[in-house]
Amino acid sequence: MKRLHSSFVAILVATTALAGVPTIMQGTAAQAAAPQIEGSALPGSFSSIVKANKDAVVTVTVDERAPGMSGITNDTTPKSGEPSPFDDFLRRYFGMPPEGEPDDGSSAVPHPAIQGLGSGFIVDSNGTIVTNNHVVRNADRITVILSDGTKFQAHLIGTDEKTDIAVIKIDAEHALPTVRWGNSDDVTPGDWVLAIGNPFGLGGTVTAGIVSALGRDLQSGPYDDFIQVDAPINQGNSGGPLLDAAGHVIGVNAAIYSPTGGNVGVGFAIPSNLAENIVEKLTTSGHVDRGYLGVMIQLLDQNVAEALGIDGTDGALVTEVTSGSPAAASGLRAGDVITGFAGRTVGSPHELSRIVADANAGTPAEVGLIRDGKAMTLKVTVGAMPNEDTVVAAEDETYAPTGRLGLALIDLTPQLRQQFNLGADDTGALVAAVDPDKAAAEAGIEVGDVIVAVGTEATHDAQQTNDLIQKSETGSGKVLLLVERNGHRLYVALDAKVG
Repeated sequence: MKRLHSSFVAILVATTALAGVPTIMQGTAAQAAAPQIEGSALPGSFSSIVKANKDAVVTVTVDERAPGMSGITNDTTPKSGEPSPFDDFLRRYFGMPPEGEPDDGSSAVPHPAIQGLGSGFIVDSNGTIVTNNHVVRNADRITVILSDGTKFQAHLIGTDEKTDIAVIKIDAEHALPTVRWGNSDDVTPGDWVLAIGNPFGLGGTVTAGIVSALGRDLQSGPYDDFIQVDAPINQGNSGGPLLDAAGHVIGVNAAIYSPTGGNVGVGFAIPSNLAENIVEKLTTSGHVDRGYLGVMIQLLDQNVAEALGIDGTDGALVTEVTSGSPAAASGLRAGDVITGFAGRTVGSPHELSRIVADANAGTPAEVGLIRDGKAMTLKVTVGAMPNEDTVVAAEDETYAPTGRLGLALIDLTPQLRQQFNLGADDTGALVAAVDPDKAAAEAGIEVGDVIVAVGTEATHDAQQTNDLIQKSETGSGKVLLLVERNGHRLYVALDAKVG
């Protein structure tokens, strides 16, 4: 389906800086009539914030010698090694070329050492430093340069590719200056922010601007929730702090949008509340354990909400519950709309993914949901996220579509299960053909999809599926189908009057 895609809730589920400070000038009579702005909103200088935090911001350089070279994937210099979830995003937003062909190591000429450049900030006086995963991944040697020019060899404590956070440590003979974490939940668009970092190797560079937007999902990872800012951020700023007007860290600079690789005033930072949680886990254990629920979920659009008899589109619609998962044990089922988890409101599948991932395995939580139009609560014990499974793609087949929706449905035979990579336990009706002028095509249904339920009633074969569809058509004309594709399930609302 052209618009079908789901999030797997395991649940699991750059950069910033800002434009210059405007000058306050004497206004004309017409200007004087404009709303007054509090003086604290337009600070005359950020020098006290810079003075308090600048020495806690460091330059991070990495050296690596690898058998192959790869394209530039972030705002550091060229790096090599295995791809991360951020590669495609960073290539796209930095305007960099695709990765080169991998080297099989047969070349007689050794590759020169590759050096990367980024930023970081000290969060503990014992030398614990936060930076980006893409700055230090695959590094053979990490060097940290303090603001006074002192150099230290750093060792890696841990990294988390899904959030692009890394923790490194240096051993100094004295206590080091630190920054303080702030509360990114208190950030609002229009707030002043500062970014301190090492663009192009120019250490200690400070830029200022405002928060442009919150909650940006750049599709770089399952927990995207970036703060967008308008400050000049450039190559080498990755891993540096984004500070609020009180001088507290509210974000970790991570990426910029740029068609050329240079600054265009669109930067992104990882929120401090997410980063601080990951840093704590990495510092404690060297890795990140995430909570797991065990459901497939999708956005709730207006058509699907109406078909389910629900007002509004807030929440996460469950399309599948994994057998043996915490969700299955709690009684969650396909068709439920999750609206809350562990006391927090769930407005979208992305929010649910982040909330569950933050939860510790073994902890109890209440799940607020809507089922059959009624609000209810279930209790669940959060599990530990398992390894991600690989899903297989289906192949196309051609048959003659019929009916008001324009679908040709057939039973799942052993041969078709093999052809379309379906499990022996899968039930439902296989979509064998779609009329391009009918409602199914309009909704994005494709050949090879499997209809596993009509409304909230599971289907077992083509005849039952057709019967349930016809029954739905006689009502409001809205037909709600639960469709499986490539191992993922998604509810799709069809208007039987279309076509």
